[in-house]
Amino acid sequence: LERRGWTVDLVGDRDAAGLVEALRRGASLRGRRVLFPAASLAGDTLEEGLSALGARVDRVEAYTTVPVPPDGESVRMDLAGGVGAVAFASPSAVHALVAALMPDWPEPLEGVGVAAIGPVTADALEESGISRDRIATADPPSLDGLVNACVETIQQKNQGAR
Repeated sequence: LERRGWTVDLVGDRDAAGLVEALRRGASLRGRRVLFPAASLAGDTLEEGLSALGARVDRVEAYTTVPVPPDGESVRMDLAGGVGAVAFASPSAVHALVAALMPDWPEPLEGVGVAAIGPVTADALEESGISRDRIATADPPSLDGLVNACVETIQQKNQGAR
């Protein structure tokens, strides 16, 4: 946003609930209009939190998420070829890979690091059958954080192999 000339007044901690909490501590939103451009699959946490703070929220669908599962056999071959980590940047990415690797999900990911861009994606991974202790969650929830989570999970895997 700043590169485009916008002023960023507030950054929340980690996720939508963190942003709502930061706003709660800031200026009053009572009676203010808030434009919320959201993905078609975005949850209600931010919208409901802003409304609870007194804002009038205009939610606009900014884009539609259309999951397209990858070819399961290609993914299995890649995994068998020595992938160190699989990075998930959204819950829809989790659902797409689950669909591609059914019916034996999550077995193809055994021995492979698993990284999530944030807590919502980590929750989707856990709900899909990946143990929470296997998921490295990006901190901060950004692409840089996701890369660091991949490195972390690969390093943990390598330390365990020693």
